[in-house]
Amino acid sequence: ATGPPRAPPAAGFPARTPVTRASLEAPVQRSGGALLAGLAPQSLALTDAATIAVDAGLGDYLTVTLGGNRTLGTPSNPLAGQKVVIAVTQPASGGPYTLAYNSSWNWGAGGPPVLSTAAGKTDFLGFAYSAALSQWCGTAYALGY
Repeated sequence: ATGPPRAPPAAGFPARTPVTRASLEAPVQRSGGALLAGLAPQSLALTDAATIAVDAGLGDYLTVTLGGNRTLGTPSNPLAGQKVVIAVTQPASGGPYTLAYNSSWNWGAGGPPVLSTAAGKTDFLGFAYSAALSQWCGTAYALGY
């Protein structure tokens, strides 16, 4: 250790924990809406199905490769103000497929984007959760990567 010795923590406060690269890259854990550990977004591959299940408590960067025309289901475990990015990829062969959104997803007056149709292309869809609306609001998209 270098530098002057540290004073012990004040009564009622936990001891300080040094910040390391591993602690910054640790998975994000949530409890009652509070961040418990980690700063790096947690990536999660969604399972392709007729209705794609989403657990927002497990990740902020979600990926799926479409295997047919699909509907994005209502996410469980949202947090007010939470932001997610969903990377939607067309398959290398077959398709192109479409993605519909159930009523928990709101793209506003402009409506949802039309996904890329070329094989293997990925579209990035950004959402923020509004607790007041009980909806995931489409905030951005980038198509054709």
